[in-house]
Amino acid sequence: MGNVDMMILILISIFQLNIEYYRFEGGYTEFWYQIPVSQIFTPEQLESPDIVLKKYSYNVNIHNKKRNDSFHIEGIKRVRMTPEQKDYYIVDYLPVQLYPEHFYYHLEVISNSDTLLSEGKIEIPPDTILFYTSDLMLGKKKKGEFSCHNLPFIPMVIPEFSRFDTLFLYLEIYGLVPDSLYCNVKYHIIGWQDKLIFKKCERRPKYEVNQIDTLSISLDNLLVGEYQILVEIVDPALNLKTVRAHKFKIREGFPATGLMKFYYDIHFLISSNEYKKFCQLDSNQKEIYLKKFWSRHNYGEFEKRIMDADADFSTRLLKGRYSERGKFYINNGPPDEIETITMATWARPFEVWHYYAGGYDALFSDIKDDGNPRLIKILKPGEITTILESETREGDEGNWLFNIAPGTRPKTKKEEE
Repeated sequence: MGNVDMMILILISIFQLNIEYYRFEGGYTEFWYQIPVSQIFTPEQLESPDIVLKKYSYNVNIHNKKRNDSFHIEGIKRVRMTPEQKDYYIVDYLPVQLYPEHFYYHLEVISNSDTLLSEGKIEIPPDTILFYTSDLMLGKKKKGEFSCHNLPFIPMVIPEFSRFDTLFLYLEIYGLVPDSLYCNVKYHIIGWQDKLIFKKCERRPKYEVNQIDTLSISLDNLLVGEYQILVEIVDPALNLKTVRAHKFKIREGFPATGLMKFYYDIHFLISSNEYKKFCQLDSNQKEIYLKKFWSRHNYGEFEKRIMDADADFSTRLLKGRYSERGKFYINNGPPDEIETITMATWARPFEVWHYYAGGYDALFSDIKDDGNPRLIKILKPGEITTILESETREGDEGNWLFNIAPGTRPKTKKEEE
């Protein structure tokens, strides 16, 4: 072998190609694949501030050993990349028409000097089944130009989601009998040790012999781990059911920046001095800071606290997140208990937020009568109870306590003794 041939072999790199195939009615099959943008575009193109267009080639070999039958498909795909997409994936598919039988496939995607490869087996079931479904497709809703089967969603080739995502489910049902009004569809998500995590039952009207079923499921209550979704369809007219299943994962992570409504609102979580330093950074430095910041903080919990604060503490003139209680809630989380003390002869109304695990209480009172109770004092557990029971104050606590309880009296010398 010559040196030139050896150099060519060294330059060609082969990577595993992630694919998922979906079978539909009549042997129609789609091979969906997922490619990191970095394996299609060069480093220089990835750094470009403009939209970059690129071509890559593909070829598919499919073989049936029983009939010694095979065919080949090849072509060129075009893809564009914006600066916002450089850390994402290219997802696309190749359609093929197969007959009922077992097949071996060999799929290659070639770009630059890289070849991405996938090999495997696929079975196309016979058309003798009267009541059946397509393979179950899991994906995400997608805005913009991309659509799958005329619906705005993109299948997940690697079915990994974060709990900030909404899972979109797509299924085609074949062989419904139109002489009854509806079919029953049940959805189950099964977690660790076969625990039922999610259940939903729907009654779908039957308008065609073949029809599509879709469902969106919010994943915000699921923990990191592996799950399986089961879809069961029952046609009462046939007294038959068919079941499809698909595994998926919930991983660590937070949503894309564009979906994080409060991505820049870190002033709720850091000191005023730290926030001033952040504001003095340039745009690139801010992005680096924010990526590191949200890798250490739970953005989902932060967003939930802001929404809770707006719901619970807003007034006609002030959003709850900017109120004294709202800011404290966002920074410290919900208290274990809130104790409300109504107006007494010796004190104005106030609230005590008990944080039992943290070992402290927070005292709020509307000392300015503007509907925005101020944080008066962080207290030791039980400290306010002693004051309430005795209606007295010591010299050290006189300044803050007099604002909310001017009727409390100083301790006598005898009481101090």
